[in-house]
Amino acid sequence: MSDLQGLAPTQRIYGFGAPPDADQRLHVRFVRKSVRNAYKSDQEGRPVFEPIDYIQIQQPGERDMLMRPVKEEDKARFPRHWEAFQANAKQTPDGTPVQMLFPNEPHITDMMIDLRILTVEQLAQLSEAGINRLGMDGRKYVARAAAAMDQSAKAAEVSRLTRELGEATEKNKLLEDQMGQLRSRIDLMEERMRSGETLPPEFRRRAGGMPPPRQPEFVPDSLYEPPPSDNLA
Repeated sequence: MSDLQGLAPTQRIYGFGAPPDADQRLHVRFVRKSVRNAYKSDQEGRPVFEPIDYIQIQQPGERDMLMRPVKEEDKARFPRHWEAFQANAKQTPDGTPVQMLFPNEPHITDMMIDLRILTVEQLAQLSEAGINRLGMDGRKYVARAAAAMDQSAKAAEVSRLTRELGEATEKNKLLEDQMGQLRSRIDLMEERMRSGETLPPEFRRRAGGMPPPRQPEFVPDSLYEPPPSDNLA
């Protein structure tokens, strides 16, 4: 393990160039261990132990496992597992439980769980070493999981398209209702115009076109005053 100390957990498990969803494939578990504090033990002349939180990271189906004290980045990287650990809850990976793939074959699911293969997603993406540990039917199990994931993806796509179609239909219906209301108002205004009925103010200018030109105001001669002249007598 000494040659792995400088690498991040994902690099230790996968090597460089890890896939983007690598963390979701891992079996991760936080545990609390009692660790002897050598300094305090020497100072107090008796064994002194302290609780230390550790993280276990393992590629499903493989023997190798990384265990080290928890770092702050681990809590951010695996928040759901950390929250479950803090709440003393069972720490399970995201995905479909592997039991659902083998509902009538408990001996297979027990083997999977013993190998830390807990979800269908983990089984479908099992490494070569993990497949070998499943025995002669290992590839068949992986192919079964991959087919289930493919079917699930297709069902999700159909569900998405159906939802989008429903939303588009609802929007079209709303637009049709609005168009119908506008058409009814126009028909009503046209009927009022034909019958000579006074139109509402907002329709008068539109229905009658431009307003008639304004007539000049009549001023009697008796009230007319010529403009002052600049020529003085």
